[in-house]
Amino acid sequence: MTKEEFCEIIDLIKKQIEMEDKFDEGMQMAFPDSYPPLLPNGILWSALIKTLQIAIGDKYEYVDWWINEDCMKGELSVYDENNVEYRFDTPEKLYDFIINNN
Repeated sequence: MTKEEFCEIIDLIKKQIEMEDKFDEGMQMAFPDSYPPLLPNGILWSALIKTLQIAIGDKYEYVDWWINEDCMKGELSVYDENNVEYRFDTPEKLYDFIINNN
């Protein structure tokens, strides 16, 4: 998988998350203090992330961590074996790190 393909998929993931967030906000406006109906799409998300990990050789699950824990913001740090800190504020930086460190 090329860097461009990886970044395109990450952009689509971001757009999906933004759309889900807007839906949740709209539901809260229409029905305060209620929970919007949720589709059980956890299996689909897991499959998508696993596919990305396999495609770029992400054996340490950085993609999963970056999407789910860091919310693709680059706020959390990763340290390599030389105690060098890495922050991934773009999908390009994440891709380069994974490709160069696996």
